[in-house]
Amino acid sequence: MPEVRTHGFQLPASGVTGSITSAITNISTGVGLNILARVTPSGIVTMMISQNVNDPTQTTTSSIASPSFNSKSVTTQVTVQDGDTIAIGGIINETTNLQGDGVPLLHRIPILGAAFGSRSYVKERTELIIFITPHVIYDSNQMSDATEELKGRIRLLRKDVKE
Repeated sequence: MPEVRTHGFQLPASGVTGSITSAITNISTGVGLNILARVTPSGIVTMMISQNVNDPTQTTTSSIASPSFNSKSVTTQVTVQDGDTIAIGGIINETTNLQGDGVPLLHRIPILGAAFGSRSYVKERTELIIFITPHVIYDSNQMSDATEELKGRIRLLRKDVKE
């Protein structure tokens, strides 16, 4: 093996290897919703609403088999009366995929390939829509009524989930 002399030190000319480092990090994925509400004495509710979506996706820029993450977020401010329902259309995702199947090599021949295979286009669209109805609670009687109503709705939701 040839050697290179530098200032009295001997270094091999080939066979030098670099170090590879890797780290594992937990990243929250899914849909997040944060609401900061301010209520006036007359029952007007002002809300700062932040939505975010983090989705893992396949890495296309390197050969490392670890996911990348798509992050989308939107923030809005709304002012409503006590009991009014608002709908917020937030994050829209649209994907189009081309899928092809057929006899290997033959389905790729221009014009004649259609006889040996098939192609399909799959288009998916998702939209995150949030409905919010704020209820202002003025005294402890209203709080116990709201608590009982919420418990009843959770019971119905559990029944629906079991089915």
